[in-house]
Amino acid sequence: MVLHKPHISDQKFQIVIFGLSGIMFGVVITFTLLGYFPGLYAGVAFFVAITPLLLTWHNHAKKILVAILVLSMVLIIDKTINVHPLHQGGAKGFVISMHDITLMLILFILFIEAVNKRRINIKLFPKYTIPLLGLIVMSVLSMSRAVSYNYSFYELIEIVKACVVFLFLANYCSKENNYKFVIIFIMIGLGIEIFFVVIELITGSLNIPILGLSGTEISVVQAEKYYRAGGTFGGANGLAWYLDVILPLALALTFYKIKSFPRFFSFLLTVGGIGILISTFSRGGWAGFLIGAFIVLMYYLKTASVLKKILTVILVLMIISSLFLLIITTDNPVKDRLTENDKNSAYVRIPLMEIAFAIIRANPVFGVGLNNYTLVHQNYDFGVDKITHYYPVPVHNFLLQFAAETGLPGLFFFLCFVFMIIFDGVKYSKKHRDRTGWIVLGIIAGSAGFFIQGMVENTSLGSSNVYSLWVLLGTAAGIISRDENKLNSEN
Repeated sequence: MVLHKPHISDQKFQIVIFGLSGIMFGVVITFTLLGYFPGLYAGVAFFVAITPLLLTWHNHAKKILVAILVLSMVLIIDKTINVHPLHQGGAKGFVISMHDITLMLILFILFIEAVNKRRINIKLFPKYTIPLLGLIVMSVLSMSRAVSYNYSFYELIEIVKACVVFLFLANYCSKENNYKFVIIFIMIGLGIEIFFVVIELITGSLNIPILGLSGTEISVVQAEKYYRAGGTFGGANGLAWYLDVILPLALALTFYKIKSFPRFFSFLLTVGGIGILISTFSRGGWAGFLIGAFIVLMYYLKTASVLKKILTVILVLMIISSLFLLIITTDNPVKDRLTENDKNSAYVRIPLMEIAFAIIRANPVFGVGLNNYTLVHQNYDFGVDKITHYYPVPVHNFLLQFAAETGLPGLFFFLCFVFMIIFDGVKYSKKHRDRTGWIVLGIIAGSAGFFIQGMVENTSLGSSNVYSLWVLLGTAAGIISRDENKLNSEN
Protein backbone atom coordinates (compact mmCIF):
# COMPACT_ATOMS: atom_id res chain seq x y z
CA MET A 1 0.00 0.00 0.00
CA VAL A 2 1.42 3.35 -1.05
CA LEU A 3 0.86 6.31 1.23
CA HIS A 4 0.48 9.62 -0.57
CA LYS A 5 2.50 12.51 0.83
CA PRO A 6 0.54 15.58 1.91
CA HIS A 7 0.43 18.40 -0.59
CA ILE A 8 2.48 20.58 1.72
CA SER A 9 4.87 19.39 4.40
CA ASP A 10 5.07 20.83 7.90
CA GLN A 11 8.46 22.32 7.04
CA LYS A 12 7.10 24.07 3.95
CA PHE A 13 4.08 25.24 5.93
CA GLN A 14 6.35 26.83 8.54
CA ILE A 15 8.37 28.50 5.78
CA VAL A 16 5.16 30.00 4.39
CA ILE A 17 4.11 31.24 7.83
CA PHE A 18 7.56 32.73 8.43
CA GLY A 19 7.38 34.51 5.09
CA LEU A 20 3.87 35.89 5.63
CA SER A 21 4.76 37.06 9.14
CA GLY A 22 7.85 38.80 7.79
CA ILE A 23 5.85 40.53 5.08
CA MET A 24 3.17 41.66 7.55
CA PHE A 25 5.83 42.94 9.94
CA GLY A 26 7.56 44.83 7.12
CA VAL A 27 4.27 46.47 6.12
CA VAL A 28 3.64 47.58 9.72
CA ILE A 29 7.13 49.12 10.04
CA THR A 30 6.95 50.81 6.62
CA PHE A 31 3.54 52.39 7.17
CA THR A 32 4.52 53.50 10.68
CA LEU A 33 7.71 55.21 9.48
CA LEU A 34 5.85 56.90 6.62
CA GLY A 35 3.28 58.25 9.02
CA TYR A 36 0.33 56.43 7.47
CA PHE A 37 -0.01 54.14 10.46
CA PRO A 38 -0.70 55.75 13.89
CA GLY A 39 2.20 55.05 16.20
CA LEU A 40 0.00 54.19 19.18
CA TYR A 41 -1.47 51.26 17.24
CA ALA A 42 1.83 49.98 15.88
CA GLY A 43 2.40 47.72 18.88
CA VAL A 44 -0.99 46.08 18.44
CA ALA A 45 -0.40 45.65 14.70
CA PHE A 46 3.01 44.12 15.43
CA PHE A 47 1.42 41.42 17.58
CA VAL A 48 -1.21 40.75 14.93
CA ALA A 49 1.61 40.34 12.39
CA ILE A 50 3.63 37.86 14.43
CA THR A 51 0.77 35.90 16.03
CA PRO A 52 0.74 33.21 13.27
CA LEU A 53 4.49 32.86 13.72
CA LEU A 54 4.18 32.46 17.48
CA LEU A 55 1.42 29.89 17.25
CA THR A 56 3.33 27.89 14.62
CA TRP A 57 6.66 28.14 16.38
CA HIS A 58 5.03 26.71 19.48
CA ASN A 59 8.13 25.39 21.20
CA HIS A 60 9.65 28.86 21.44
CA ALA A 61 6.51 31.02 21.44
CA LYS A 62 6.13 31.08 25.21
CA LYS A 63 9.72 32.22 25.74
CA ILE A 64 9.34 34.98 23.17
CA LEU A 65 6.15 36.18 24.85
CA VAL A 66 7.70 36.02 28.33
CA ALA A 67 10.59 38.15 27.06
CA ILE A 68 8.13 40.72 25.68
CA LEU A 69 6.12 40.61 28.92
CA VAL A 70 9.25 41.46 30.92
CA LEU A 71 10.52 44.07 28.46
CA SER A 72 7.15 45.84 28.62
CA MET A 73 8.34 47.21 31.96
CA VAL A 74 10.27 49.78 29.91
CA LEU A 75 8.66 49.51 26.46
CA ILE A 76 5.36 50.99 27.57
CA ILE A 77 3.12 50.78 24.52
CA ASP A 78 -0.55 51.30 25.34
CA LYS A 79 -3.79 52.87 24.22
CA THR A 80 -6.50 54.18 26.53
CA ILE A 81 -10.08 53.94 25.32
CA ASN A 82 -12.70 56.39 26.60
CA VAL A 83 -9.88 58.38 28.14
CA HIS A 84 -10.49 61.14 30.70
CA PRO A 85 -7.23 63.12 30.49
CA LEU A 86 -8.02 65.43 33.41
CA HIS A 87 -8.53 62.61 35.88
CA GLN A 88 -5.84 62.39 38.57
CA GLY A 89 -5.10 59.09 40.26
CA GLY A 90 -5.37 55.68 38.63
CA ALA A 91 -6.50 54.53 35.19
CA LYS A 92 -7.99 57.32 33.09
CA GLY A 93 -9.97 54.88 30.92
CA PHE A 94 -9.89 51.33 29.62
CA VAL A 95 -6.22 50.56 28.96
CA ILE A 96 -4.98 48.14 26.30
CA SER A 97 -1.22 47.70 26.48
CA MET A 98 1.52 45.60 24.96
CA HIS A 99 1.79 43.44 28.05
CA ASP A 100 -2.00 42.91 28.03
CA ILE A 101 -1.89 41.48 24.51
CA THR A 102 1.21 39.45 25.37
CA LEU A 103 -0.47 38.05 28.47
CA MET A 104 -3.57 37.15 26.43
CA LEU A 105 -1.43 35.19 23.94
CA ILE A 106 0.39 33.43 26.78
CA LEU A 107 -2.89 32.39 28.38
CA PHE A 108 -4.12 31.16 24.99
CA ILE A 109 -1.01 28.97 24.60
CA LEU A 110 -1.45 27.65 28.15
CA PHE A 111 -5.06 26.84 27.33
CA ILE A 112 -3.99 24.89 24.22
CA GLU A 113 -1.41 23.00 26.29
CA ALA A 114 -4.01 22.20 28.96
CA VAL A 115 -6.42 20.87 26.32
CA ASN A 116 -3.71 18.70 24.74
CA LYS A 117 -2.52 17.31 28.07
CA ARG A 118 -6.07 17.20 29.51
CA ARG A 119 -4.90 18.69 32.78
CA ILE A 120 -4.14 22.12 34.17
CA ASN A 121 -0.72 22.40 35.78
CA ILE A 122 -1.03 25.70 37.63
CA LYS A 123 0.21 26.35 41.14
CA LEU A 124 -1.98 28.86 43.00
CA PHE A 125 0.49 29.91 45.75
CA PRO A 126 -2.27 30.30 48.38
CA LYS A 127 -0.07 32.14 50.90
CA TYR A 128 0.31 34.92 48.32
CA THR A 129 -2.88 34.71 46.29
CA ILE A 130 -5.25 34.69 49.27
CA PRO A 131 -4.13 38.23 50.28
CA LEU A 132 -4.40 39.23 46.61
CA LEU A 133 -7.94 37.85 46.52
CA GLY A 134 -8.73 39.86 49.66
CA LEU A 135 -7.28 42.97 47.99
CA ILE A 136 -9.50 42.45 44.93
CA VAL A 137 -12.58 41.81 47.09
CA MET A 138 -12.03 45.02 49.06
CA SER A 139 -11.48 46.92 45.81
CA VAL A 140 -14.85 45.65 44.55
CA LEU A 141 -16.59 46.44 47.85
CA SER A 142 -15.14 49.95 47.81
CA MET A 143 -17.10 50.58 44.62
CA SER A 144 -20.25 50.77 46.77
CA ARG A 145 -18.92 54.13 48.01
CA ALA A 146 -17.59 55.35 44.68
CA VAL A 147 -18.74 58.55 43.01
CA SER A 148 -17.70 57.12 39.63
CA TYR A 149 -18.10 53.38 39.08
CA ASN A 150 -16.37 53.71 35.72
CA TYR A 151 -13.09 54.95 37.22
CA SER A 152 -13.19 52.14 39.80
CA PHE A 153 -13.85 49.55 37.10
CA TYR A 154 -10.98 50.81 34.93
CA GLU A 155 -8.53 50.55 37.82
CA LEU A 156 -9.91 47.21 39.01
CA ILE A 157 -9.20 45.70 35.59
CA GLU A 158 -5.60 46.92 35.79
CA ILE A 159 -5.12 45.40 39.25
CA VAL A 160 -6.56 42.06 38.16
CA LYS A 161 -4.23 42.01 35.14
CA ALA A 162 -1.26 42.76 37.41
CA CYS A 163 -2.25 39.87 39.69
CA VAL A 164 -2.43 37.53 36.68
CA VAL A 165 1.06 38.66 35.60
CA PHE A 166 2.32 37.88 39.10
CA LEU A 167 0.69 34.44 39.16
CA PHE A 168 1.97 33.50 35.71
CA LEU A 169 5.58 34.55 36.42
CA ALA A 170 5.49 32.78 39.79
CA ASN A 171 4.47 29.57 38.00
CA TYR A 172 6.93 30.10 35.15
CA CYS A 173 9.93 30.78 37.41
CA SER A 174 9.11 27.83 39.67
CA LYS A 175 9.93 25.39 36.88
CA GLU A 176 13.43 24.28 35.94
CA ASN A 177 15.74 27.28 35.39
CA ASN A 178 13.19 29.60 33.81
CA TYR A 179 14.06 32.29 36.33
CA LYS A 180 17.41 32.79 34.56
CA PHE A 181 15.61 33.68 31.34
CA VAL A 182 13.42 36.22 33.16
CA ILE A 183 16.38 37.81 34.96
CA ILE A 184 18.33 38.13 31.70
CA PHE A 185 15.51 40.11 30.09
CA ILE A 186 15.02 42.22 33.20
CA MET A 187 18.65 43.25 32.81
CA ILE A 188 18.26 43.73 29.05
CA GLY A 189 15.31 45.99 29.81
CA LEU A 190 17.50 48.05 32.13
CA GLY A 191 20.08 48.34 29.36
CA ILE A 192 17.40 49.52 26.91
CA GLU A 193 16.21 52.14 29.38
CA ILE A 194 19.75 53.42 29.93
CA PHE A 195 20.19 53.67 26.15
CA PHE A 196 17.00 55.71 25.75
CA VAL A 197 17.85 58.04 28.64
CA VAL A 198 21.34 58.69 27.26
CA ILE A 199 19.74 59.69 23.95
CA GLU A 200 17.29 61.86 25.85
CA LEU A 201 20.06 63.64 27.77
CA ILE A 202 22.09 64.21 24.62
CA THR A 203 19.23 65.53 22.50
CA GLY A 204 17.29 67.27 25.26
CA SER A 205 14.14 65.30 24.46
CA LEU A 206 12.91 61.80 23.82
CA ASN A 207 10.57 61.83 20.84
CA ILE A 208 9.23 58.31 20.32
CA PRO A 209 5.58 58.52 19.23
CA ILE A 210 5.06 54.77 19.47
CA LEU A 211 5.76 55.04 23.21
CA GLY A 212 3.73 58.22 23.55
CA LEU A 213 6.83 60.30 24.28
CA SER A 214 7.22 63.72 22.70
CA GLY A 215 8.18 66.27 25.35
CA THR A 216 10.68 67.48 27.90
CA GLU A 217 10.56 68.00 31.63
CA ILE A 218 12.31 71.09 32.93
CA SER A 219 12.71 72.02 36.59
CA VAL A 220 13.86 75.40 37.82
CA VAL A 221 16.16 75.98 40.79
CA GLN A 222 17.36 79.52 41.48
CA ALA A 223 16.41 80.56 37.94
CA GLU A 224 18.78 77.88 36.59
CA LYS A 225 17.12 75.29 34.38
CA TYR A 226 18.14 71.68 34.47
CA TYR A 227 16.66 68.73 32.65
CA ARG A 228 15.00 65.85 34.52
CA ALA A 229 15.21 62.63 32.55
CA GLY A 230 12.03 60.60 32.26
CA GLY A 231 13.07 57.93 29.75
CA THR A 232 10.32 55.70 28.40
CA PHE A 233 8.23 56.47 31.50
CA GLY A 234 7.63 60.04 30.35
CA GLY A 235 8.36 61.46 33.80
CA ALA A 236 11.32 61.66 36.18
CA ASN A 237 9.54 60.17 39.19
CA GLY A 238 8.26 57.19 37.18
CA LEU A 239 11.76 56.47 35.89
CA ALA A 240 13.21 56.80 39.40
CA TRP A 241 10.60 54.39 40.74
CA TYR A 242 11.54 51.78 38.16
CA LEU A 243 15.25 52.19 38.93
CA ASP A 244 14.63 51.84 42.67
CA VAL A 245 13.18 48.39 42.00
CA ILE A 246 15.67 47.14 39.39
CA LEU A 247 19.05 48.61 40.41
CA PRO A 248 19.41 46.67 43.70
CA LEU A 249 18.96 43.47 41.69
CA ALA A 250 21.69 44.53 39.23
CA LEU A 251 23.91 45.42 42.20
CA ALA A 252 23.30 42.03 43.81
CA LEU A 253 24.29 40.26 40.58
CA THR A 254 27.47 42.36 40.57
CA PHE A 255 28.43 41.13 44.03
CA TYR A 256 27.67 37.47 43.32
CA LYS A 257 30.56 35.43 41.96
CA ILE A 258 29.28 34.49 38.53
CA LYS A 259 31.16 34.28 35.24
CA SER A 260 33.25 37.34 34.49
CA PHE A 261 31.24 38.65 31.53
CA PRO A 262 27.75 38.54 33.14
CA ARG A 263 29.21 40.06 36.29
CA PHE A 264 30.91 42.84 34.34
CA PHE A 265 27.68 43.42 32.38
CA SER A 266 25.76 43.73 35.67
CA PHE A 267 28.39 46.18 36.93
CA LEU A 268 28.03 48.35 33.82
CA LEU A 269 24.24 48.31 34.16
CA THR A 270 24.50 49.27 37.82
CA VAL A 271 26.82 52.20 37.10
CA GLY A 272 24.74 53.33 34.13
CA GLY A 273 21.54 52.96 36.12
CA ILE A 274 22.93 55.07 38.98
CA GLY A 275 23.91 57.70 36.44
CA ILE A 276 20.44 58.00 34.94
CA LEU A 277 18.89 57.85 38.43
CA ILE A 278 20.91 60.94 39.32
CA SER A 279 19.63 62.61 36.15
CA THR A 280 16.02 62.21 37.34
CA PHE A 281 16.75 64.57 40.27
CA SER A 282 14.18 62.60 42.25
CA ARG A 283 15.04 62.90 45.92
CA GLY A 284 12.68 60.06 46.80
CA GLY A 285 14.31 57.97 44.09
CA TRP A 286 17.77 58.67 45.47
CA ALA A 287 16.68 57.72 48.98
CA GLY A 288 14.97 54.55 47.75
CA PHE A 289 18.07 53.35 45.92
CA LEU A 290 20.34 54.09 48.89
CA ILE A 291 18.14 51.93 51.12
CA GLY A 292 18.10 49.11 48.58
CA ALA A 293 21.86 49.34 48.04
CA PHE A 294 22.43 49.32 51.81
CA ILE A 295 20.47 46.05 52.14
CA VAL A 296 22.53 44.40 49.38
CA LEU A 297 25.77 45.69 50.91
CA MET A 298 24.86 44.35 54.38
CA TYR A 299 24.08 40.93 52.86
CA TYR A 300 27.46 40.92 51.10
CA LEU A 301 29.35 41.92 54.25
CA LYS A 302 27.64 39.14 56.14
CA THR A 303 28.82 36.51 53.65
CA ALA A 304 32.26 37.90 52.74
CA SER A 305 35.61 37.09 54.36
CA VAL A 306 37.12 39.45 56.94
CA LEU A 307 39.60 40.90 54.44
CA LYS A 308 36.89 41.54 51.85
CA LYS A 309 34.70 43.14 54.52
CA ILE A 310 37.44 45.58 55.47
CA LEU A 311 38.28 46.41 51.84
CA THR A 312 34.62 46.85 50.91
CA VAL A 313 33.91 49.18 53.85
CA ILE A 314 36.98 51.28 53.03
CA LEU A 315 36.01 51.49 49.35
CA VAL A 316 32.40 52.45 50.13
CA LEU A 317 33.49 55.12 52.62
CA MET A 318 35.94 56.55 50.08
CA ILE A 319 33.26 56.73 47.39
CA ILE A 320 30.70 58.31 49.73
CA SER A 321 33.14 60.87 51.14
CA SER A 322 34.42 61.79 47.66
CA LEU A 323 30.92 62.30 46.32
CA PHE A 324 29.92 64.30 49.39
CA LEU A 325 32.90 66.63 49.07
CA LEU A 326 32.30 67.02 45.34
CA ILE A 327 28.66 67.94 45.90
CA ILE A 328 29.16 70.45 48.70
CA THR A 329 32.27 72.16 47.29
CA THR A 330 30.97 72.79 43.76
CA ASP A 331 27.91 74.39 42.22
CA ASN A 332 25.83 71.59 40.77
CA PRO A 333 22.16 70.67 40.29
CA VAL A 334 22.36 67.84 42.85
CA LYS A 335 23.39 70.27 45.57
CA ASP A 336 20.65 72.69 44.51
CA ARG A 337 18.06 69.93 44.52
CA LEU A 338 18.99 68.94 48.06
CA THR A 339 19.47 72.36 49.62
CA GLU A 340 17.67 75.10 47.70
CA ASN A 341 14.04 76.15 47.54
CA ASP A 342 11.93 73.59 45.66
CA LYS A 343 8.92 75.89 45.36
CA ASN A 344 7.28 74.13 48.34
CA SER A 345 6.97 70.80 46.52
CA ALA A 346 8.08 69.01 49.71
CA TYR A 347 5.94 71.14 52.02
CA VAL A 348 2.67 70.53 50.17
CA ARG A 349 2.95 66.81 50.91
CA ILE A 350 2.10 67.50 54.56
CA PRO A 351 -1.38 69.04 54.04
CA LEU A 352 -2.07 66.42 51.36
CA MET A 353 -1.34 63.70 53.94
CA GLU A 354 -3.62 65.43 56.46
CA ILE A 355 -6.43 65.25 53.92
CA ALA A 356 -5.72 61.55 53.31
CA PHE A 357 -5.87 60.83 57.04
CA ALA A 358 -9.18 62.68 57.23
CA ILE A 359 -10.58 60.52 54.42
CA ILE A 360 -9.37 57.32 56.10
CA ARG A 361 -10.83 58.32 59.49
CA ALA A 362 -14.20 58.98 57.88
CA ASN A 363 -14.12 55.85 55.67
CA PRO A 364 -11.94 53.28 57.46
CA VAL A 365 -13.52 50.07 56.12
CA PHE A 366 -14.56 50.56 52.50
CA GLY A 367 -12.80 53.80 51.61
CA VAL A 368 -14.23 56.27 49.12
CA GLY A 369 -14.00 53.97 46.11
CA LEU A 370 -11.11 52.64 44.07
CA ASN A 371 -9.64 55.34 41.80
CA ASN A 372 -12.04 57.94 43.25
CA TYR A 373 -9.65 59.82 45.54
CA THR A 374 -9.51 63.12 43.65
CA LEU A 375 -13.26 63.11 43.09
CA VAL A 376 -13.91 63.58 46.81
CA HIS A 377 -10.74 64.93 48.42
CA GLN A 378 -11.96 68.54 48.38
CA ASN A 379 -14.74 67.49 50.77
CA TYR A 380 -12.09 66.58 53.33
CA ASP A 381 -9.83 69.59 52.81
CA PHE A 382 -10.22 71.42 56.13
CA GLY A 383 -6.96 73.36 55.87
CA VAL A 384 -6.72 77.12 55.71
CA ASP A 385 -4.99 77.07 52.31
CA LYS A 386 -7.57 74.74 50.67
CA ILE A 387 -4.69 73.15 48.78
CA THR A 388 -6.84 70.78 46.72
CA HIS A 389 -8.47 73.74 44.95
CA TYR A 390 -5.22 74.76 43.26
CA TYR A 391 -3.26 71.49 43.50
CA PRO A 392 -5.87 68.79 42.73
CA VAL A 393 -3.66 65.71 42.94
CA PRO A 394 -3.77 62.61 45.16
CA VAL A 395 -1.76 62.42 48.35
CA HIS A 396 1.95 61.89 47.64
CA ASN A 397 1.98 58.59 49.49
CA PHE A 398 0.66 55.62 47.54
CA LEU A 399 -0.14 53.60 50.70
CA LEU A 400 -2.32 56.37 52.11
CA GLN A 401 -3.94 56.81 48.71
CA PHE A 402 -4.81 53.11 48.48
CA ALA A 403 -6.07 53.04 52.08
CA ALA A 404 -8.27 56.08 51.44
CA GLU A 405 -9.75 54.47 48.32
CA THR A 406 -10.25 50.85 49.46
CA GLY A 407 -10.19 51.19 53.24
CA LEU A 408 -7.69 49.91 55.77
CA PRO A 409 -8.56 46.24 55.03
CA GLY A 410 -7.56 46.76 51.40
CA LEU A 411 -4.20 48.18 52.45
CA PHE A 412 -3.80 45.35 54.97
CA PHE A 413 -4.23 42.68 52.29
CA PHE A 414 -1.74 44.38 49.97
CA LEU A 415 0.88 44.66 52.72
CA CYS A 416 0.28 41.03 53.72
CA PHE A 417 0.92 39.98 50.13
CA VAL A 418 4.19 41.93 49.83
CA PHE A 419 5.57 41.20 53.28
CA MET A 420 4.77 37.48 53.01
CA ILE A 421 7.03 37.30 49.95
CA ILE A 422 9.68 39.44 51.67
CA PHE A 423 9.53 37.24 54.79
CA ASP A 424 9.91 34.05 52.75
CA GLY A 425 12.59 35.74 50.64
CA VAL A 426 14.68 36.65 53.69
CA LYS A 427 14.56 33.05 54.91
CA TYR A 428 15.44 31.81 51.43
CA SER A 429 18.41 34.15 50.98
CA LYS A 430 19.77 33.14 54.38
CA LYS A 431 19.57 29.49 53.43
CA HIS A 432 20.84 29.83 49.86
CA ARG A 433 24.10 31.63 49.20
CA ASP A 434 24.02 30.75 45.51
CA ARG A 435 22.78 32.73 42.52
CA THR A 436 19.10 32.35 43.46
CA GLY A 437 19.75 33.64 46.98
CA TRP A 438 21.39 36.77 45.62
CA ILE A 439 18.58 37.31 43.13
CA VAL A 440 15.90 37.02 45.82
CA LEU A 441 17.93 39.34 48.05
CA GLY A 442 18.16 41.89 45.21
CA ILE A 443 14.39 41.71 44.72
CA ILE A 444 13.79 42.25 48.43
CA ALA A 445 16.11 45.26 48.38
CA GLY A 446 14.31 46.62 45.32
CA SER A 447 10.96 46.20 47.06
CA ALA A 448 12.27 48.22 50.00
CA GLY A 449 13.42 50.96 47.62
CA PHE A 450 9.99 50.96 45.99
CA PHE A 451 8.26 51.59 49.30
CA ILE A 452 10.67 54.37 50.25
CA GLN A 453 9.87 56.17 46.99
CA GLY A 454 6.19 55.40 47.57
CA MET A 455 6.20 57.33 50.82
CA VAL A 456 6.58 60.59 48.90
CA GLU A 457 4.87 59.84 45.55
CA ASN A 458 1.40 58.91 44.39
CA THR A 459 0.45 56.09 42.06
CA SER A 460 -2.05 53.27 41.70
CA LEU A 461 -1.43 49.53 41.97
CA GLY A 462 -2.36 48.97 38.35
CA SER A 463 -0.11 51.68 36.90
CA SER A 464 3.12 51.30 34.95
CA ASN A 465 4.99 52.64 38.01
CA VAL A 466 4.12 49.46 39.93
CA TYR A 467 4.36 46.96 37.06
CA SER A 468 8.06 46.29 37.68
CA LEU A 469 7.26 45.41 41.32
CA TRP A 470 4.64 42.86 40.22
CA VAL A 471 7.15 41.29 37.80
CA LEU A 472 9.94 41.01 40.36
CA LEU A 473 7.69 39.72 43.15
CA GLY A 474 6.35 37.05 40.78
CA THR A 475 9.92 36.07 39.93
CA ALA A 476 10.86 35.89 43.62
CA ALA A 477 7.78 33.81 44.49
CA GLY A 478 8.65 31.34 41.73
CA ILE A 479 12.29 31.01 42.85
CA ILE A 480 11.27 30.50 46.47
CA SER A 481 8.73 27.82 45.49
CA ARG A 482 11.46 25.89 43.64
CA ASP A 483 12.98 25.10 47.01
CA GLU A 484 9.59 23.97 48.33
CA ASN A 485 9.11 21.75 45.26
CA LYS A 486 12.47 20.04 45.94
CA LEU A 487 11.49 19.37 49.56
CA ASN A 488 8.14 17.92 48.48
CA SER A 489 9.77 15.65 45.87
CA GLU A 490 12.31 14.39 48.42
CA ASN A 491 9.54 13.58 50.90
